[in-house]
Order: sequence, then structure tokens, then C-alpha cells
Amino acid sequence: MIFHTGLRTASRTQNKPGHSRTGSARSAAPDRAENPKRVHRLTALTTLATALIALLGVTRPVGGDDRPAAPANESRFTYVDLTIDPAGKPLAAWQIEFAAEAGTVSLVGIEAGEHPAYAKRPAFYDPAALTGRRVIVGDYSLEKTLPAAPTRVARLMLEIRGPAAPQYVAKLTAAADPDGKPIPGATVTVVPAP
Repeated sequence: MIFHTGLRTASRTQNKPGHSRTGSARSAAPDRAENPKRVHRLTALTTLATALIALLGVTRPVGGDDRPAAPANESRFTYVDLTIDPAGKPLAAWQIEFAAEAGTVSLVGIEAGEHPAYAKRPAFYDPAALTGRRVIVGDYSLEKTLPAAPTRVARLMLEIRGPAAPQYVAKLTAAADPDGKPIPGATVTVVPAP
């Protein structure tokens, strides 16, 4: 913060008669003696600035562990990755039901997967599900190169309200190869943000 005190600086008083060009404290003394209101205003502003600096220094949070827990009305944002292991088979289509069973969680967005077959656009979902704690997401790819190893197929962006730690559940409701046949042994994993 910058306070304007209304006092003239030494450079402004240098050219006045009776003042030296060095701008020493002695040359400014007659100006202060002639105007005690300016000295009082400077003292008041200096006291106010010192009090503000002290107040800001006391109330500023320090470190991560000594912060208080989030109040019930505060929210934080995080993400979870949905990873499918297609058990060595090419994954051409998939569908996952995701839910937050504990905590107050809202889905705020969905991002694309990491494999080029699923990285061009976000997975399909019902936009009305963005306001609930449950969503069904799914996608398909007609690419020639499909993931056959575990891969992130979607990233769900979440808002968590309050101090409770949410618990996530995901169910792989469909996983198919390029011929549309189900992939036996395919699994889904929820990977929370670090």
C-alpha cells in the first residue's frame, strides 16, 4: 500500500530560498516546524501503516499442516481418473457408472482420456448428471490402434464441499473389442488426484 502524506520531498524544497541543494534533514526541518499539522498527519499514517502490516502478518496462514479444517460451507476442487484395464484386448468401447457415496460431491466437468484413441474429445455423458453425485460415462473409438493395456479413459473434475473425505465407486458396465464382443476380465479403477 502507498500512502500519500502531503509532505514535500527534499527535491521539491531544494530550489526554495534558504534550503540547501543536498536535501539534508536540516534543510527540511524549518518546513516541519512551520507546519505541525503535516507532522501529525505523517505520524498518524505511519502508525496506521504499522498496525496494518502487523495485522496482516498475524492473520496470514503459515504452512500446510497448521491450517484449520475446511468449514462446512467451503469447497475445494479435485479430480479422479477412471482407468480401464482391458485384459490385453483392444478396447473399442466402454461404459462406466461412477458415484460418490460419501461426502458432498458435485461433478463439474469431464476431460478426455490419455490414449490417442480416447484423447480427442471427452467421454459421452448425460449433462443433467453434472448436478448429481452419480454419472454414467462412455465412449467408443474407430481408430486402428486401440489401447490393450491399462489406460486412463476419462478424468472427472469434482467439487467437494465441507471437510468430509468422499468415497468413490466405479462399475464397468460395458467393455468391448472392435467386433463389439464383450471383453471378459476387463476392470475399472478410480485413481484420485495425488
